[in-house]
Amino acid sequence: GRNVILDVGYVGNLGRHLLRTININQLPVGARLNPPASAINVNALRPYPGMGIVGISENSGLSMYNGLQTSVERRFSSGLGFGVAYTYSKATDNTSDLTDLLPDSYNDRNYKGISDLNRPHVLIINYIYEIPFLRNNKSLLGRAFGNWELSGMNQWQSGSPFSVRNTVDNAGVGAGSGAQFYNQIGDPNAVTKTAFTDSAVWFNKDAFARPANGTWGVQPRNGIQNPGFWAFDLGIRKNFITAEKQRLQVRGEFFDILNHPNWGSANANPTSGQFGLVTSKSGNRTIQIALKYIF
Repeated sequence: GRNVILDVGYVGNLGRHLLRTININQLPVGARLNPPASAINVNALRPYPGMGIVGISENSGLSMYNGLQTSVERRFSSGLGFGVAYTYSKATDNTSDLTDLLPDSYNDRNYKGISDLNRPHVLIINYIYEIPFLRNNKSLLGRAFGNWELSGMNQWQSGSPFSVRNTVDNAGVGAGSGAQFYNQIGDPNAVTKTAFTDSAVWFNKDAFARPANGTWGVQPRNGIQNPGFWAFDLGIRKNFITAEKQRLQVRGEFFDILNHPNWGSANANPTSGQFGLVTSKSGNRTIQIALKYIF
């Protein structure tokens, strides 16, 4: 259409030899659970005896991104301009967090999965509109009631992914193993809410169980999503024409104009009394008013 551009594209990205950190002096599985372990220094049981954690940065990480990226843009013309951008994507890796030691330094198969950066759906809309009523009318009526502008930005986005883990050493491999996975034994999305007080329940906590001592928990990494995010921002401007090329502008800008709360992250610590709940929020309406003289 006139002044409108539609863009549809596939974007693929493959990463290899990315930086990540492992502990090459991790205890064998179950070593700390054997009776002798309580009577001797655990560092005597490590592959390099007498030394503690030996973290090494190596280029063994990998990542993959596949995305459908679409946009519609109307160049500003006849008092209207807008843009709509939507992305549907999936990102996987085994090295999202450079500060996170691999739980099992000798076998990272359970660590390959959805990336910490994965946001499957992102939709952003922006626009600016000059209201045609009495626009550029220099009469007293036009100066008083004409020359209004609207602009805004609306955003919707999927929540961040996460896993159910904690720092309890169920595997018995000693310090330096990072946060260890719990076993996933059911569907975390099978949530049954029976009362208004259950509205804080985000995922099914009964879908997870503590691994047996001396074993690693098995769970798809980042298999749960936190609540999504959305916001409406709006700007309103009134221009008073004072001279041929000069004007006075009164503007109001409303961030999160609907005063919509965005829920915080779910509690993913299985030893917490609030495990599986969302107990925080962010986002409040913010208004700012400005006066500009343009010449």
